[in-house]
Amino acid sequence: MTIEALRAAPLFTGLADADLERLAATVQHQRLAPGELLEGDPGDAMFVVVTGELEVTKRAGATEQPLARVGPGAIQGEIAALQGTERAASVRALTDVEVLRIPREGLLALLDAGPDAALA
Repeated sequence: MTIEALRAAPLFTGLADADLERLAATVQHQRLAPGELLEGDPGDAMFVVVTGELEVTKRAGATEQPLARVGPGAIQGEIAALQGTERAASVRALTDVEVLRIPREGLLALLDAGPDAALA
């Protein structure tokens, strides 16, 4: 199921099977209940939404401003994971959610595997 869920994300559709299998070996499944935050240390991972819906918000003064609602196949946290920096937005489950957590090390190893993986 992990490989199929990764393949459903537009970011990974062009990956060769071997690269996708290598990435899948690093993935952890995570579930969130409605209202729970998708959390992690700054820049430690990116996430692929498998099921459910998430709301992405950003703090503006004293309020949280909605930026987007995302569902299956969506990628979250990729910029922070690639750069190893603080996350720019908060992500909260609107429904029961399952995500695949891809550790930064797994993502960087995929990119280091060669130009075909990076270009895909």
